[in-house]
Amino acid sequence: AGTEFTVTGLLNGDAITNLMLASAGAATNATVGNYTITAASPQGIGLSNYSIFINFATMSVTPANLTVTANSTAKTVGSTVTFSGTEFVVAGLVNSDTVTSATLASTGASAGAAAGTYPITVTNAAGSGLANYSIGYIAGALTVTNSGLFEITSIKATNGVVTITWNSVSNQLYQLQYNDDLTTTNWTDVTPTVLATGNSTSTTNAPGAVAHRFFRVKLATALAPAPAPQILSIIVAGDEAVVTWTSVAGRTYGLQYNDDLSTTNWADVLPAVTATGPTISKTNMTGGAVMRFYRVWLAE
Repeated sequence: AGTEFTVTGLLNGDAITNLMLASAGAATNATVGNYTITAASPQGIGLSNYSIFINFATMSVTPANLTVTANSTAKTVGSTVTFSGTEFVVAGLVNSDTVTSATLASTGASAGAAAGTYPITVTNAAGSGLANYSIGYIAGALTVTNSGLFEITSIKATNGVVTITWNSVSNQLYQLQYNDDLTTTNWTDVTPTVLATGNSTSTTNAPGAVAHRFFRVKLATALAPAPAPQILSIIVAGDEAVVTWTSVAGRTYGLQYNDDLSTTNWADVLPAVTATGPTISKTNMTGGAVMRFYRVWLAE
């Protein structure tokens, strides 16, 4: 702005109001280091009464923060995972700087690893311009499962709702599917995917008026980290509220409401919804509630 300076030696109301300041470090593409701030052409009041000496200053450009996060994945016992060095996501890059590879490793990658969850470490990021960053690394997770463990153990129907239960490995994602005609291969996903918390997992499905329905369970694809959803707007018209929030395409979200925050009675607005773009909306009938609070969660 031309006012970033201090002055000594002025008398009788004289003043320097502006200097021409410049530094190569002020550019958006300046790399980490110290840069001289030059000053010239002082302007002000009564300056012809002085011999003006200008001392240059220093601008320090410090590293930006960069985060490299290993992608999570899964495998079955007996198989091997080989990392190519590109299984990661980055946040914080500026200008044309890049991360092209990193070192990834996990003790669960070998064929002999037992069922369980293992960290995937990521280190040694390589690319262009990385000297300009303070790099933080976040581990992913490698889930090793025994494929024979997720077999359906029971299917029970009550009042039009079917509960399907299968054996599972804790912290593994599972996908339930159904098919109403086994002469076809039209298996349909039951959303959302289900995260196991123990050695037995259940979910429900409402078949409706179909004559019969067949079910199967498979391991779900491990998903990359996604940001927490943020509600953007709540538009109310009569007894209808339309809630809009941020989303990631392909991810499934649940909307919940509570009419009394002195309780923890959050109710689901069913069904869960799968995003097709950066925002998603869902309608809820308020039923004449005096007030209603909403929250959104990443259903996976």
